[in-house]
Formats: sequence, C-alpha cells, structure tokens
Amino acid sequence: MGFFVPQRPIRGSLVSSLGSPSGWSIRRRLLAAILPLITLILLSVGYATKWVAGRYLSMALERTTKVLTMGQADAVGDLFEQARQDILLLARGERTGEAGHRFLSVQSHIKSGIYREVSYISVGGETQEYFVDGGREICRVGKDYVGRVINSAVLAPSRMAEPRLGVVALLDMAEVIYPPGVLPDAGAGATFSVFRLVTPVADQQGKIAGFWVLSVDGRATRDILSLYNSPKSPLAAFPRTAEKRYSFFFDRNGWILFQSGNIEEREQPLSTDLARSGLTGDHGMPGFPGAFRPTAANEAYWRMVVDVQAGRTDIENVSPVLDLNAGGHDSYSLGFAPVLFKTYPDKAPEVLGGVAFMDKSRLLLAADYRIYDVLLVIFIVALALTVGMICVVSRVITRPMLDLSSAVRAMSQDGVLEPIKLPDRDRETTSVKDSVNHLLEALLFQREELRLKDAHIKDNFLRQPLDLGEKLSASPDPDPIEGIIGTSQAMRGLKWLIRKAASVDPDVLIIGETGTGKEVSAQAIHKLSHRAKGPFISINCGALDENLLLDALFGHVKGAFSEAKGERKGAFLAAQGGTILLDEIGNASPKVQQALLRALAARTIIPLGSDEEIPFDARVMAATNVDLLECVKEGTFREDLYYRLKVITLNVPPLRERMEDIPLLVDAFLKESARVMNKPSMTLSRGAWERMTAHNWPGNVRELKHCLMRAVAMADSDTILVEDLRFDAQTPITQWKAPSEPGREDAASSDEIPRAQPQPAQRAEPPSLDGLSERQRTGIAYLQEHGSMSRAKYQAIVGENVPPRTAQYDLRDLVERGLLTVKGKGPATKYVLAGGHSHAR
Repeated sequence: MGFFVPQRPIRGSLVSSLGSPSGWSIRRRLLAAILPLITLILLSVGYATKWVAGRYLSMALERTTKVLTMGQADAVGDLFEQARQDILLLARGERTGEAGHRFLSVQSHIKSGIYREVSYISVGGETQEYFVDGGREICRVGKDYVGRVINSAVLAPSRMAEPRLGVVALLDMAEVIYPPGVLPDAGAGATFSVFRLVTPVADQQGKIAGFWVLSVDGRATRDILSLYNSPKSPLAAFPRTAEKRYSFFFDRNGWILFQSGNIEEREQPLSTDLARSGLTGDHGMPGFPGAFRPTAANEAYWRMVVDVQAGRTDIENVSPVLDLNAGGHDSYSLGFAPVLFKTYPDKAPEVLGGVAFMDKSRLLLAADYRIYDVLLVIFIVALALTVGMICVVSRVITRPMLDLSSAVRAMSQDGVLEPIKLPDRDRETTSVKDSVNHLLEALLFQREELRLKDAHIKDNFLRQPLDLGEKLSASPDPDPIEGIIGTSQAMRGLKWLIRKAASVDPDVLIIGETGTGKEVSAQAIHKLSHRAKGPFISINCGALDENLLLDALFGHVKGAFSEAKGERKGAFLAAQGGTILLDEIGNASPKVQQALLRALAARTIIPLGSDEEIPFDARVMAATNVDLLECVKEGTFREDLYYRLKVITLNVPPLRERMEDIPLLVDAFLKESARVMNKPSMTLSRGAWERMTAHNWPGNVRELKHCLMRAVAMADSDTILVEDLRFDAQTPITQWKAPSEPGREDAASSDEIPRAQPQPAQRAEPPSLDGLSERQRTGIAYLQEHGSMSRAKYQAIVGENVPPRTAQYDLRDLVERGLLTVKGKGPATKYVLAGGHSHAR
C-alpha cells in the first residue's frame, strides 16, 4: 500500500519572501550589508573632523565643572551642618550667659571668623543673653542695647516656622548693624552679614523654655567659594586659559547673596558685582540689601533655580548674560548644585539654596591643533572596522547553512529522526531545511505505520492459545506425591524430606510463608505414613481465642462449664491413631503453649473439668509462617515447646524460588477449576503466560490458585487472556504490557517515533471497600483513627457476640483484599491499614 505524505507550502518560496530579508540570496545579503557600511564609515571620517574637536574638550570641561560645583556645594553644606551640630550641642547644656560666652570664646580660637553671634532668648523675651565676636574680643550686648541693633538675634525665634524640640531652622541671610557704642571694641559700629540658626530649648517638664540663636558669618561661606576658585583649591583641575571664573551663592528663592573673591582678602565685604554683570533685576531683599535677583526674562538663570529647588545638579552652556537666546562667539559653562540642610531630625535634608560656578572656556580652539591626529586615528579605526565587519557579516550570513549542516550530521550520528527546527534566515537554507523535513515526515509516517502493524501482529500473537503441553513435557515429575506439585530442585528436596518424615513417627515442624502449602505437606506425610488409615485433624491456633482453642484441643466433660451439656473428646483424642496438625502454632497464647508442652511431653491430656489423664496416640505436626526462634528470643514463644516440636523440620519453599514449577501448577489448577465450575478444558494465551511468569507471587501457590480460579470464572472462551488475570481483588491486569521478544526492539517505546505526549501520572486509588460487611467497615473506620488493632480488639469493636473464628476470618479476608497488613508475630500480632491508604467509611 502507498504512504500518505502531508503536503505544505514551502515557506521560503519566492512569492512569500520577496519582501523580507529571508528571501534574499547570500550574495545579495553580502552586498546589502557591506556597501552601506563602507559608505557610512567614509562619511563618518569627514564628519568626525568637525565634531570630535568641540566634543572632546566640551566633555572634559563639563566633568570638571560639575566636580568643582559639587565640591563647593558640599563644602558649604558641611559648614551649615557643623553649625547645626554645634547649636544642638549648645542646646543640651546650661541656659546661661556663661555657656554662650564660653561657647563663642572656644569657637573663636578653633574656627576663627565662622560664628559672629550666639544668644539665648527665653519664651516671652524676659531673659536675653546676647554675645558677639567683634573680632578682637567677645562682647556682651546688654538688654538695653539690643533694641538699637538692626536685625538683632532677638527677632530670630519669631521667624521660626515650626518651633519643635530637635528642629534647627536656618533663616535667610540678614545684615546686622551694630550702631556706635553697642560693641566696646567697635566704637564706630559694625556691620555683619550672617546666616542665623535657631533651635528651641526645653525645660524640665519637656516644654519649650527658650531658644538658642547661632549666627554664621556670611564671609566664612564666601571664603569657601573663594578657596575653590584659587590655586589652593582642594580640587585641582587640569590647566586652562586665564579667563575669569567665579562662583556665587543663591538662596532657594533665586536671590544672589554673594560671590567668590580673592582668598587673601577675607575682610572685604560681600559683593555680587560679577554675578549680576549684564543682568537686570531687583536689588536688595528684606533684611539683606546686598542681594540681587534677576528678572524673569533671564530664562537660563531661572531654569537653573528650578533645577536646584528640585535637588538636581547639572551644567549648561550659556551666553555671558546667562541667556541661551543671546548671540555672541564666547560661551560660558555654568555648573550648579544644590546646598542641603537638615532642618528636621526625622526628615530628609532640604534644599537651602545653590552654588553656581561660572567658567569661560576656549578649549574648543585646542581641537583645531589635533585635527590631523584625529583624522589619522579615524582612518585607521575605519579601516580596521571595515575589515572586521566584513569578516563578521560573512560569518553571520553563512551561519544558517552551517547550522543546518550540523543538525543533519547530528541526526545521522544519534539515529534520532525528528524535524529540524531552525529559524528562517535566508531563502537557500530555508528551502534546504524544508526539503529535509519533508523527507523526514515521509520516513516517520512510514515508520509509524510499520509500528502499528507490528503492534497488531504482536497483539494477535499474545492472544494465541499457549501449548501448555510443551511446557509440561520439558519438566515431567519422576517422583509424584499426591498434592505435592513440582519438579524443581527445591521441591525434590521437600519430597525427599516428606518421605523421610513419613517413614518415622516423631513430631514434625513445618515452616513456610502463607500460601506455600504447609497443610498439604502435612497431609502428604500423613498419607505416606503407617497412620494413613487414621484421621487427619487440623486445628488453626490463630483462629480461636484461648479458651475455645483449649476446648477444641483437649475437650471437656459434661458440666465442666454452664454450656457443657455433654462431653467433647477434643482434637487430640479425635485424632487417635492418626495425625493432628497445629496450624499457625506461633499465634498460640502462653497458656495454650504450656498445655501443649505438657501434652506432648506426657502424651496424655486432661479434658476441661476432669482430673483424669487420658493418653492419646496421635502424631503431632505443627505449622507456622513466622520465625519461631525469633519469637523465642522476643519471649512470645516457649523455648522448650519449640525444641519439643522441632524434631523433624520441613521448610516449604515460596513459589518465587521455584518458578520452573509454574507449568505443572497451572495445568493442575486449570483442570481443577474447570472441573469445579463445569467448564470445558481451559488454557492460557501467550500474553497471559508471560504475565504470570513475570509476577513474583507474594501469595505463593494459594495466590496462583485463586488467580486461575478467578480467570476461569471470568473468561469468555476456553483461552484465558491477559485482561482475565487478576492477582488480587483490586488490581486489574489490563494495563500490563508484554515484554518485547528477544532481539526485537519494541517500536512503541522508541523515542524516534512521534507520539502523543504522556498524560500526567494518576494518583493510585485506594482499594475499594465494595463487598465488605458492616463489621469489616467498622474495623476499617477504627484503624483510620487509631492506626492498629489486635484480633481481640476487633471482636470488642464489632460486638462481643462475634466468635473468634468469625473475627479471624474477617481480618484474613481484609488482608487478602489488600486493605490490611499484618505486623508482628504470635500473640503480638497487629493489623494496620495497607500502604497508608485513607479509606472513606
């Protein structure tokens, strides 16, 4: 049959890609990339001769101007910050005239010329301590003279916006005039331009009692600007032309208060001559007539003020009159930076004003002398850049074809066929990639079809009936014993022991896991022994409680207890001349163990209610699925009873250790199940056989038998399929996948075949509670709350009228259903929920 290959349009076709670079040829892409690049480089060389010279020095000038401006602003801010710390320190001390006098005296020696006034004014003005540093000595201004001082410090507290403890207000600059006779060392009077700092002082009750006022001399602030514009500047800039440069300070409202001067002439009064040169505006602000504020027509100046108010530091190139719109050949670099002051202790610093640094520069002329050097450098760089770009572009353009080649080569090396996923970069590689992908799609389609055919053939093969005779002929049983099925090495050893045990008459201990056939082995010994004509009685020591078990073993006489209407011989007497099997002997209570030890030692029994010892003649066998020696070490089983029983020991092997016996067991159980259910002869499919041989059979022969009985009952034909198998009451086998045949790879598991994505793993559902009795549901609910229980506890939960045998049956049924797990051995046996499942009631 033919194969269907899905068709799709080639994405790199001419019609779909004419308008995009992905449709260009490699040559066209190279030309389109290289020619504009060379043109751009040549044009850049001509343009750079004009641009680099001005840009080179302009960048250096801007950086230096910014650094110098920020340095001056920070230095002024540090001065005010130190003054703030000093007045706060003064506020923590005594509120006396001696404290102010002492402070001003110390500061005049440490920082000469920084502070001019210090005064303390109480609330209401009753107390006024006023001291002034006149230059030669500290003078006290009496209360009678304070009124003659123009802009005296007494007025400062009233100008404080928010009198609050810890707040330091820095007031606008004021010109203080002391008339003649006020200061002893200034007979002709004195004038100072100061910044005043005001802070409140608290009394013992925490209320504001007064204010300290500290005045900073404006000339000290100007000296900072003068220092930074002198050869002694802390910031050494690179050499420049001898053009005039200066700095000036302006407040937050735009008033120019003073400008820098000669650092050697500190006694000169504050001035704004250079700062206001060529500008028009207002002269003198309230309290300080030397201030100057330009008019609103000076846009560059007011842009600077707005930026400083916003806390920004920047630089502009302006004309000599600070107006960008004005003409002129020369230009200035105007740098500005804000000066910050921390008024409130719990808030960020505020903008106090700003420092502007004006510097006229002619460094653009230096670019003319470097033009030839720049041209040479640009030419070399352009040449190197062109060569490098050609190499890079050619590599980028050819990269798609190399990537496609690598992808195809990797596919052939790894053996994994999957579509190539590479971005569409040009028409050639896109066309080649689409062709390869079309070929892969055809191959994958054919492979998928072959896989489906192979899976169909394999499914039919697994559903074919198995010739069980071939399996049986390979392992005939040379030494058959009734009920004992198997020809493995382990079973041959067990048969040999059974015959040996049957030839003698001592007691026998049979050990093996649940479902291995311990009782069948005991019956085989009985049938092969000289007691074969006698009775074979089996008593399950774990199914009855202590009193019922003693009664079942030893019997009772009439009237032994209230319900004893007649005599009962008991199992030992009933097995007279035959064999008695004590199954699950490890579960016997200590009282029962003691009674058994006495009976086995004396070969006599004493029925309940009787004082007469009655001899018995029965062979005693015991069976257990626990390690009795371990129980002896734990103290749950009597050591003397253990060695009394352990005369001859048989170990019945589990089914997982004799898997070669499965054909014989399957054949026997299929025939038995078909006979019991009145069905024709049954057989297994090949898939069912492979599934059974792959199972580890934790329930041993009993699980195998029950599995086959359920399969015979569920099968719709004379062949048992995989879906008919059910190893326990909860887990179906429909999801099992048969293993691949040797030498044949399972196509369904190959990663080379495109298939649906796997679904997320489903959480395992807890075993179903369908089919349980009300007693069993009650026991499950108890376990969900308490975790574990014993058989006696189960009886107490579901009702006292439930016999021990019925309770044991209920619990064993729950274990076989996979709902419960047995923990411990003997009397310490506990039942817990299997696998930590939480079951709904």
